Amino acid sequence: MAHNKKSFIFKKEKTPAYIQSINEPIFFYLLAIFFFHLGHNVIRPYFTLFTNETYGMSSQGSALLYVMPSIMAIVLKLTVPTKLFNGKVIPLFYSVTGASALLLCLQAYADYLSMFIISRILYGAGFYLSMVILDIYLFQKSKEGAAYYYSWLIAVQNIALLIAPLLALEISKVNLALPLAAGAAPLLAASAVMPLRNKTIPILRQVKENEG
Repeated sequence: MAHNKKSFIFKKEKTPAYIQSINEPIFFYLLAIFFFHLGHNVIRPYFTLFTNETYGMSSQGSALLYVMPSIMAIVLKLTVPTKLFNGKVIPLFYSVTGASALLLCLQAYADYLSMFIISRILYGAGFYLSMVILDIYLFQKSKEGAAYYYSWLIAVQNIALLIAPLLALEISKVNLALPLAAGAAPLLAASAVMPLRNKTIPILRQVKENEG
């Protein structure tokens, strides 16, 4: 007698997704990133106006002073050995960021153009070093998740770049030097937040059942 064989097809069920609270150790680091870029960019819309009004600089001269920190960053990238950033880099971040805040205040109230130019050069060095330290810290800390977190870093940086000119618009109504001096405050805030960089906060994220 022939027996009818029944074939069974097993379909793999989709793993349901649900909302779970996950501790993310990145929030305060991103907050430091926000303050860092806010402080460094609040002067951008009014820098040429400030140098023209204060020192009688031409448009070309003001543009050169504006890009001077970027030129300094390129020089340092070509000359500073990478071993400088080995080991613990956060103490260096504190000192460099603090120095950058002081240099911004010096630029705001420098009496002589030569003093302004020197402070601008030193400020560019500080900006480069502290930015590299922040990036290196992220990749050292996150490792496999560095690419994911770096996308958040870029997003927060862009938010700071959008807010900076709005802040500058308001404070420049007092005088054109104030955005430079005001940039020091967010830099100090970045240094104040960085000690909390490893503190986790719970966030809600959609995850699969077999994760976590």
